[in-house]
Amino acid sequence: THNTHHTHTTHTPHTHHTQYIHHTHITHTHLMATLMSCLTGTMHGFGSWFDVTFGSIPEGYRYSPVVLSTSPQYPLTHWKQALLMLNTPLHVTKGDHIEGDITLTRHKVWRRHLRIQLRYKHSGVGVCSEEASKEFLLWR
Repeated sequence: THNTHHTHTTHTPHTHHTQYIHHTHITHTHLMATLMSCLTGTMHGFGSWFDVTFGSIPEGYRYSPVVLSTSPQYPLTHWKQALLMLNTPLHVTKGDHIEGDITLTRHKVWRRHLRIQLRYKHSGVGVCSEEASKEFLLWR
């Protein structure tokens, strides 16, 4: 696992924000990100997935750590990505910015249940800085 909390990764043609979370922060986590649109079109929501690295491998050990990834770039598993749909789709133009934060809170009793609170602001040329928020309940 990584203890770093603010790592930003950019890939083309899609820009995404990578956040590393230590297992001790799963009860309540707050993440912030700024994304830039790589395309012009309609944005219906945010995609989300996770990667988990199991165990620490001693230096010089001949095997790689075991990684479970639900990323679209990895083979399918029974775990899935999450799509956080917006109430109102956004028209984005290449170069527009979407800034926001997301808060994940684990249910105190049912530990596989999450409350996700999303706040975001869309800004760009010809955009009147639209702000919105939405709550998602993920009950597994």
